[in-house]
Amino acid sequence: MKAGCGVLLLAAAILAGALSFLVLVRPTPRGERPPPVPAPAPTPLPETYASRVASLNRFRRTETDGRYYLTYGLIDHHGRRHELTCAIDRRTHEAALAAFGYKKTEIRAAARKRLQPWLDRQVTGRGLAGDLHVVVAANGGYEWHWTLPDALDESERSRRRAEIES
Repeated sequence: MKAGCGVLLLAAAILAGALSFLVLVRPTPRGERPPPVPAPAPTPLPETYASRVASLNRFRRTETDGRYYLTYGLIDHHGRRHELTCAIDRRTHEAALAAFGYKKTEIRAAARKRLQPWLDRQVTGRGLAGDLHVVVAANGGYEWHWTLPDALDESERSRRRAEIES
């Protein structure tokens, strides 16, 4: 037997095998299987479309199994209510915060450092430095109190009280 005949027989065997495979994996006709049905069945959209919608303003955060779960509730322009939830890995969140460098306590301390002198100048500029005391609080807000000397006449007392309240 010559070498060319062996190659020819091998090619014929491969061709016969390929044809057998194609017969086995022939495409299924479209009519044999019903199309998939979505579950649950979609609800048709209402005919109305509101240009302005109310807001649920619903935000919820829970923490379990090392993850934060954030849920936001909203109303769409068809009047339907939705809740969207995402899970954030706690360690990933902490790593992102550390990489970003944001620390709430540092931001608030920097704000207090700049805001307190400004408030002091405002109080002094209105002539209320001895009467009104304003202190920037640690939580970012402020606290204030005032006292007026008993010796003031009623018109000066009224003027200072109006200035403090403004």
